[in-house]
Amino acid sequence: MRKKISGIFGMLVLALLLAVGVPGGMARAGDVTGDVTGDDSGNTDTGKHVHDWNYEKINETIKATCNDNRNCTVNGGSVEISLKLTVDETGTETIYVGQIYEINVENIDKLELAEEERPTVQYYKGNELLKEKPEATEINEGTYTAKITLGSATIEKSFNIKKHNHKWNYTLDNTEKIIVATCDEEKGECENKTVNISLKLTVDETGTETIYVGQIYEINVENIDKLELAEEERPTVQYYKGNELLKEKPEATEINEGTYTAKITLGGVTIEKKFEIVIKKYPMQCEHTNITIKNQKESTCISEGYEGDKWCKDCEKVVSTGKTIEKNPQNHVGGTRIVNAKSATCTVKGYTGDIVCASCGAQGERGSEIPAKGYKWNKGKAAKKSTDKSEGVFTYTCTNGCRHTKTEVIPRKSITIDLGKKAKVISKASGCKMSLANASKYKKYLTFNAKTGEIKTKKYYKVKINKSIPVKVKIGGKNYTVKVKIKIPAPKTKEFKISKKNGKDSFGKFCRYTFKYNIKGASKIQVRVVNAKKTGKEKSINKTFDKYVKKPKSNKNSYVEFSDKAMKKLKNKNNKVTFKIVVYYGKNQSETLTITK
Repeated sequence: MRKKISGIFGMLVLALLLAVGVPGGMARAGDVTGDVTGDDSGNTDTGKHVHDWNYEKINETIKATCNDNRNCTVNGGSVEISLKLTVDETGTETIYVGQIYEINVENIDKLELAEEERPTVQYYKGNELLKEKPEATEINEGTYTAKITLGSATIEKSFNIKKHNHKWNYTLDNTEKIIVATCDEEKGECENKTVNISLKLTVDETGTETIYVGQIYEINVENIDKLELAEEERPTVQYYKGNELLKEKPEATEINEGTYTAKITLGGVTIEKKFEIVIKKYPMQCEHTNITIKNQKESTCISEGYEGDKWCKDCEKVVSTGKTIEKNPQNHVGGTRIVNAKSATCTVKGYTGDIVCASCGAQGERGSEIPAKGYKWNKGKAAKKSTDKSEGVFTYTCTNGCRHTKTEVIPRKSITIDLGKKAKVISKASGCKMSLANASKYKKYLTFNAKTGEIKTKKYYKVKINKSIPVKVKIGGKNYTVKVKIKIPAPKTKEFKISKKNGKDSFGKFCRYTFKYNIKGASKIQVRVVNAKKTGKEKSINKTFDKYVKKPKSNKNSYVEFSDKAMKKLKNKNNKVTFKIVVYYGKNQSETLTITK
């Protein structure tokens, strides 16, 4: 009845194990079976690791943690994901109109996600989800938010798009009598990086430096609007008669006859325009036969030009004004600059950069590709030393600045093989050079594959088995010696039949143990009785079992009898007698088999 219940219980346990897939249980359909390699931590190499990420928002980052971090090959199973704003290859949170910017998801490649699992950056203006990334244009000025979501964790990055802020530097051009305004602000795209400011006198809508009584004239600050100054920053024309600053512009009346100077100041730089108010009648009608051109200006890639005014030298009047000339995209000024330059790394190609106009940004000569540097490894060091039980790790670090690493396996100091089995000297044979000196010496019972590092042994007992064979392994210029220890396994329990029989004779009660064994290739079977010393007959008892086997398949039975008194001394805690069995194969001795009966 007890055996029946035990059998039913065993079947229930087996069913549960199959249902939940307990590690180490029976193989299920699709499981990989057979030899696997592993380190001393218990990990096995059965294929590429599959990540199982868990996402948690921490401040401005998402912390991705692999639930199987013990086997995870990425940064110890933990990766921090963040959003990074890059503007014209420099980091800032402000984007100026005309600049190129990118929102990058830092470290996302480390998660090794499938394409459909990778997060997409979404852009918001307030609570409105935009269809696409906003370009840095005037119409898009404002505050935006970029967001990504992994799992249920969301992080965001705020940034501003704003119009270029001029930073004017003023210098005096004494030759042209103008103020040259140059924008030194590098952030954003400046439409008019260089502006020439001048004073122009216009009399009755014609240009002259002489004003007759009764005429209407204006002193205009040319190109001042291009500076885009605030109202309080715009210069005011001041009028002087000699050194006297006038309160207002002098009208062309008889009382105001004389010479005057109009002045403006920008950033501490002053220019002036002299003119004269005279009491005369208007000059007689001039035929305008002596014409010259004034106020010509060449158009460039960033500023319009001017044809110039036709000026009569005789009457000193503007005969006709010229036309504005459109910008000339071929006439580049302000030199050049390099954009899109990228340094090469160990694995990624670089780029010398494109040459563009420093003023308008027009494309000039294109750059060229820079080859990847490739890895440059240092001498390396042992990150983990090898032992008899586990392999070590030798780590090299790239000295080109990328800090990438590569590793080599350090073979175990020794491996143990049961005769008749096979094993590998090293788990990763690629890149190794291996050799076995005097290999022919062991060929009857051992073969060594120098390419794979595999050692195969067979049961051959006609020669003395070397218990320790040195194999040389060379990895990355370093030499190692692996001691291959060969053991002759202990005989199997099923190869021995031990029967026990109690009896009684004229000497009293006794117990007889009968042995029958059948071990192929054995030349001698040696059995020792544990605790035989207690009986005082250790030598005589053990000698009974020293049998030399001539015909392994037809051995005679051997037996030993113990008196009831001797049995009490031989028995262990479980009330049983323990036997230790060693098999000899010529000069070779097996490991010990222990049987308790």
